[in-house]
Amino acid sequence: RQLSVPSRSAVLEFLKVVADGEITCERSRQCLCEAPDFTPHEFFRVLQGHPAKGFVTVRDVHSWLSDQPHRLPRMLNEDVASFFVPYATSGGEMRYEGFLKMVLPRDDPALREVSLNRNATGHWVHARDHPNGFISAETAYRLCRLLEEEIELARHLHFHRRSLIEQGVAPRDVFTFLGYEKSSVSSIGYISQTELRLLLADRLGEFTCQQCEALFRRSSVSSSGGLTYEDIVHLLQPQGLEDHLRAVSPSAKGRPDYPLSPSGRTARGVLEFGSQGEQFAAARPLSPRSLAPTVGLTYLPGSLSPIRTFQPAPLRHSIDAVSQEIISPRTMSSYRPVSPRMRPLSPHAELRALSP
Repeated sequence: RQLSVPSRSAVLEFLKVVADGEITCERSRQCLCEAPDFTPHEFFRVLQGHPAKGFVTVRDVHSWLSDQPHRLPRMLNEDVASFFVPYATSGGEMRYEGFLKMVLPRDDPALREVSLNRNATGHWVHARDHPNGFISAETAYRLCRLLEEEIELARHLHFHRRSLIEQGVAPRDVFTFLGYEKSSVSSIGYISQTELRLLLADRLGEFTCQQCEALFRRSSVSSSGGLTYEDIVHLLQPQGLEDHLRAVSPSAKGRPDYPLSPSGRTARGVLEFGSQGEQFAAARPLSPRSLAPTVGLTYLPGSLSPIRTFQPAPLRHSIDAVSQEIISPRTMSSYRPVSPRMRPLSPHAELRALSP
């Protein structure tokens, strides 16, 4: 069927988000590969954790990102899974080939070759001197930025996919719309990059040539050399995304949500829970920051603000207490000043003396 005007606008907006996001991610890939110490194999080993198991999961990427000083606030496993699916296998494991597809630039073959030919045994210090393994802080930051760009793009695409569903747009409608310049889309089976540019840039004037190239590069995942109907289906309805989101969501029964790998391998050990011995993959060891003591809060009688437990509560609320940040000035204003000539009182008598 032919798309209505609102549906066509929603489709064009969705495709423009795909193109602009791909342009941004491609710049981050090039920036990462331009780092002199970037070695894909070493990065892939660091993301796996210890011991190495030959693949990377959603939890591995989320754990590594959470350990970085520069990261997105309130990042969840679901955010990582939303961009992880296109690069992973059906079992939810990203192999080395998928990792290369995610981090290597697609517009610069020369830069790809330089990155792949780098020697991993360069001038490095011991691994314990680098929290990220044999990776400098600058290069780790560039990889972190690339993954964050992928997460941001996945969030925007999720919003626009919902809009297309509300408009009732099906993948067949989008494929027919993009094949407008073809005499018969069904007979040929795919849309070439030239035909895509003729429609979006020349006829409609909605896209630039760079955006058309980025859209084609991001959408065409098959080996046919063109944009097939399966590619459109995969772009609008990512296969396996719901399974990944269910796998990484917290368990309703309160048990740790460490699902066993579909391949049966648990390189980080096996934990036993419950009487029936359900198995879950063990989590990555906690980072040193997570072992830092937490500061508890306590409340004194009355309308006092929270006071840190390791700081003793003052017997008299004075200007010195405010300067030491023990209580807030707003709390100080709700109490009457205590004369320094007053003799010491018991705690209960002092509370009565301080009450307004």
